[in-house]
Amino acid sequence: LLAFWPALIALMLWLSGCDRPVNFERSGALGFSEVNDSIIFDTIFTTVNSPTERLFIYNRSGHNVEVSNIRIAGGDDSPFKLILDGVTGQTHDNVRIAKGDSMYAFFSMKKTIPPGADEDVVDQFLLTVGETHYKLIIYARVLDAHIMRDTVLPCEYTMPVDQPVLVDGYLYVDTNCTCRIPAGAKLYFTPRKDDRYNFFSQIYVDGTLLVGGDGVGGPQVLFTNFRLNKDYQEYAGQWQGIRFSQISKGNVINNALIKNGSN
Repeated sequence: LLAFWPALIALMLWLSGCDRPVNFERSGALGFSEVNDSIIFDTIFTTVNSPTERLFIYNRSGHNVEVSNIRIAGGDDSPFKLILDGVTGQTHDNVRIAKGDSMYAFFSMKKTIPPGADEDVVDQFLLTVGETHYKLIIYARVLDAHIMRDTVLPCEYTMPVDQPVLVDGYLYVDTNCTCRIPAGAKLYFTPRKDDRYNFFSQIYVDGTLLVGGDGVGGPQVLFTNFRLNKDYQEYAGQWQGIRFSQISKGNVINNALIKNGSN
C-alpha cells in the first residue's frame, strides 16, 4: 500500500502537465481589443480614482509566444497603474501567451492637478516580442473641480459655479437651513456605494433647496453622474438622486437637468 501512493502521485502530476503549453517563442504577432491601439479614459476629476479601463491582448500567431517585456513607459512615476492578468506592477517580464489564447490588462488612474488647471495626461503601454515593439497610447483628460465628500453644508450655502462640483458621498441640507444652487452650476456624482451596495452619492434635504434662481434666463443647472463618455451619458441609476424628507419645505427647482440617478 505504501508503494502505491508515490506511483499515484507521479501519475497525477504527469496527467496535470499533459496539456500544459511548451516551446514558447520570442516571435509572433499580438492583437488588441482596442481598434485604434489607444486606451482612452473617461474625463477624470482631480484627486479621484478613475473607473478601470480594460484591454485584451491576443496571441495572433500560430504558436506559443513569450512576450519579453510589458510595461507602462512612465514606470512608477506614471499616474496610470497596471494590473496584468491579476498581477499588479508597472512592468512584467517573460509573459507567456499560449497559441490562440489571450490575457487581460486593467488600467486605473489618479492624478492631482493645480487648481484651475485642467490637464491632458498621456503615457504609453509598451510590449516587446523579440524584435517587434508595440506601443499603445494611454490618455486621460483631468479636470479641476470642487470636491465635496460626505458634507454637511453650512446653514446658508451657495454652491460655486466657477468650476464643476464633484460629489462623493452625501451633501446634507440641515433642518431650517437653505442651499442655493445658482444657474450654471454643474454637479457630478460618483457611483460610490454603501455597505449594502446601494448607490450612496446624493443630496439629502431636511431644510430647503433652491435651484436655478428665479428660472428666468441663465444657463441650466446640471445634476449627473461623473462618467462623461458617451457610453454612460444616458445610463440610469448611477447615483442616488436628490431626496427630500417629510420635514423639508419651500423647495424650488428651476431650469435644471437631473439625469442618470436612481428612483
